[in-house]
Amino acid sequence: MKNTSQQFKIMDTKLAKQKDSTNQVVLGTFLAVAIACLFIIPVTSFLLMNNYKSTLNKASQIMKARSEAKLNILDSQINSLFDYSNSIVESEAIRLVLADYKSGKGSEFFQAQRPYIKRVLEEFVSFNEEINDVSLYVDSELVESFANGHAHIEDQDEIFVEHDGKSISSPITYENRVYIDVAVNILDLNTESQTQAIGKLKYRLDITARVAKLLKTNSSYFNSELLSLLIGNKELMLKNGVFSVKAGEIFTQDDNYLSYNLAITNNKKSFIYITKPNTFDYQVKYNYPTKKALSDYKIFKINAFTYGILLTIVMTLFMLAIFWRNKNHETRLLAKQYSKFAKEINKKQTMLESINKTVDAQLTLKDLTGKYIYANKAFTDFFSLKSFSSKDALKDRAIVESPTLVQLFNDADKQVIEHVSPWKKDQVKVPSADGTRYFDITKWPQKDGENVTGIITIASDRTEPILHQKEMDGLRNQAIEALVKTVEIKDPHLSGHHSRMAFVAMQMALKLKLNDSEKLTLEYAARLAGIGKVFVPQALLTKPGILTPEELAIVQTHVDSALKVLNNIDFSLPIVDTIANMYERLDGSGYPNQKTADQIAQLPRVLAISDAFCALIVPRSYRDAIDFKEAVTLLTEQTGKYDESLLKILKEIVDGMPKLRKEFLINLK
Repeated sequence: MKNTSQQFKIMDTKLAKQKDSTNQVVLGTFLAVAIACLFIIPVTSFLLMNNYKSTLNKASQIMKARSEAKLNILDSQINSLFDYSNSIVESEAIRLVLADYKSGKGSEFFQAQRPYIKRVLEEFVSFNEEINDVSLYVDSELVESFANGHAHIEDQDEIFVEHDGKSISSPITYENRVYIDVAVNILDLNTESQTQAIGKLKYRLDITARVAKLLKTNSSYFNSELLSLLIGNKELMLKNGVFSVKAGEIFTQDDNYLSYNLAITNNKKSFIYITKPNTFDYQVKYNYPTKKALSDYKIFKINAFTYGILLTIVMTLFMLAIFWRNKNHETRLLAKQYSKFAKEINKKQTMLESINKTVDAQLTLKDLTGKYIYANKAFTDFFSLKSFSSKDALKDRAIVESPTLVQLFNDADKQVIEHVSPWKKDQVKVPSADGTRYFDITKWPQKDGENVTGIITIASDRTEPILHQKEMDGLRNQAIEALVKTVEIKDPHLSGHHSRMAFVAMQMALKLKLNDSEKLTLEYAARLAGIGKVFVPQALLTKPGILTPEELAIVQTHVDSALKVLNNIDFSLPIVDTIANMYERLDGSGYPNQKTADQIAQLPRVLAISDAFCALIVPRSYRDAIDFKEAVTLLTEQTGKYDESLLKILKEIVDGMPKLRKEFLINLK
């Protein structure tokens, strides 16, 4: 204690005299920077976020404007593709021929007009340079066709979209050319069916020049690979002068960009804007390189950080100036606080030492390796330690003689450290010079914040109360045995019955995994269950044959008699209630109160089965003893009287019981 006071006094003096400590300079600098950052960082972040949103919004507007303009051009181009068909689909002669063909394919009129149809299709292709081939269909059947001699192009799983009798396909690429199929319904001349199609005109166009012009951009911000056309899951691109149709690119629908109607490629290199589908499901897709889109933001970011750092330096210097001015005053104030704190610690430590010297319980503190750091007087006196010091590095094996106890304490220490929770065990036997002593031992983790730094142990000597309790339990058991013998003397048929009943009940308790209090309740209740029969006339207890209803009513009064005797004894266990209900049956046929299943607890149910079973396996004046398994069967057949789940447990016990154990049970006294 004296050394501790001197150390605090030295620290107080040093703090009072300290002026230009390096640690304080560093601390002051960090404090000034932190205060500056608390102001600058939120402001800078706010400005950066606003600029970032503004930049994204600008990029979105640029992409939207250019994409929508391209989509409008595309709509105009598509409409012009359908205009080619007007000369045929509006021709009354063609419509008349197709109507005749529809009514009779081999008619003379149609055959006479077939050369005319072929000439019309040939002129249709010849006069329109973009058209490669044309076909006329009636009910999906080819009527006539004409091609300009170009190479045949295989189908490429085109997607057709129809609107108002007009259809257009997804783009087809072949030898770096782009083609598209157009189909237009030819309507019937009949005035009653002006909207009914009698045929279809289908033609393929070479739209390479149109698409090249559409996908071409003049802006220095873009290049040819940044524009493409989408329809369904197909994407038409022009890259390095080469046309290609492929599956649509997978891109990320990032929540950060959805509000700007933008997406971003998986490699994060480009923003994507896609227009809404037009009448024929075509969309324009625009890729805008993120590097270019965010260039203004990056410049602003660099400037913001530069100005932020400069402002931080200025504010830091200002805060340091204030800090130096007040440093000496704060140091002296801190020294006074430490001095006051030291005095309080000394006072509390003195009080704690006084308590530890007078308390009867053993109090110790170990480190994580099991070495004792502290031990109070009760501990050192018990183990006859003349002096104790943490430098002695004592462990349990050096002072505890029993290897079993050493292992118990080591396991308990490990459990406390691993689970960071208390450990408790009562009535631990510890050998000493005065004989065996009984201790209630509790261990706690000593913590520094969230870390366990040691194990605190309190051992309370419970030897005298435990020995006294054992003596009282012995006297109580002797009294119980005397009462049981009195009953068995009065009714010889009950000789050993209560011991057998207790044995069977304890076997069932083990199967049910009951706790110690429940087991003790079963044992005492089984032994005391027949105490009330002392008050029943012996003639009725030993009468051969079946009792009359009046005699049976007299015998059944033994329960009330037992309760009157036992109610005056404080068992601190529900023994009396268990005896009061063990003769009741689940179906209400028991006695004395005809209780039913929902009024009978588990322990009386166990004793009811144990009592009935033990009564069957020994002989009576009016019958022979019944085999164990047959006895279980008889109880099981009494449907509704006994707990079926407990009868199954009894059956398991009987099936697994060896012959010697059965003989032991029958001969038990």
